[in-house]
Amino acid sequence: MKTDLSTIRKPHTTYKVSKDEFEQFALLLNHGLDVDAAIELCFKDPSSIQDQLKKGTALLDILSTDSSFYFQCVKRLTQFVSLKDAIECTNQLNDVTKKLKSDAMKQLVYPIGLFMFSFFMILFFSQSIVPAMSIYTQDSMWMVTFLQTVYVCMFVIALGFVGYICFGYWYRPQLLVKFHLWQMILSYELSLFLRQFLHAGMHTMQMVEALQSLSIHKGMQVWIDNIYQQMLKGSRFEQALSKCERIDPTLIQYIKTGIHTSNIEQLLEAYERVTYTRITLYVKRKANLIQLISYVCVAIVVILFYQIMMLPLNMLNTF
Repeated sequence: MKTDLSTIRKPHTTYKVSKDEFEQFALLLNHGLDVDAAIELCFKDPSSIQDQLKKGTALLDILSTDSSFYFQCVKRLTQFVSLKDAIECTNQLNDVTKKLKSDAMKQLVYPIGLFMFSFFMILFFSQSIVPAMSIYTQDSMWMVTFLQTVYVCMFVIALGFVGYICFGYWYRPQLLVKFHLWQMILSYELSLFLRQFLHAGMHTMQMVEALQSLSIHKGMQVWIDNIYQQMLKGSRFEQALSKCERIDPTLIQYIKTGIHTSNIEQLLEAYERVTYTRITLYVKRKANLIQLISYVCVAIVVILFYQIMMLPLNMLNTF
């Protein structure tokens, strides 16, 4: 049962609710509990909410004052589906995208940490230990200097790449869409949105309008705007989707097949499983490459350290 939360809109309120309170409130409402009783049971300060309601503020405006994507997504989706479906849809999107990011970070943390460790070790080694043993290391100083230069260059390149990614993420999303990994991630998230919207009973134009109203990544926003304009001209959804640049062609094929077989939700779910595996394997390959480079760097540091530590003993053996 869809609960009507629309009343006259008034200025914002400062009341904050947690995600758990929000979900519990929606659950009670959709099981038929009275709004006032649900407010009393779910929120720490029910009187504040009831005062705002008496002033004419929309209930959803009171509960979604948080600017985070979660609350704003729920608020936007309630324009098209029930509060229960809006929260269920948002939870699915939130949980899956968090898992994807978490798995990617787990793959990258160790090799990046290893590289940073070896980088700072060579800096410490060249700045602290080598000068103290300069009487023995004159012949080997070029090796230390060369290795330090290589590490600094690699660090600057890595830092520049991270800066490029951050700049593209916040200001020039089209720069990131050129990367195959980013194309897969955005296509994967688009599939999540579409599947959840379909499950909530939304038709294609509603889905596109909902995506336009959400603060999604700007790279995906370009696709959505293009799809919307094409559909206004009379194109079908799958035709408009196929005209988007750099979208994963596998997603387009799955959607076309799903529409033809009237089994689009299941095919989108299958696409997500396949693409999730592709993304994790891609990240794992890159992480293994970074890890290999880091192992080589650590090995060079250890060998160089050993050679310099052995110099005094070698000099003694010459006497």
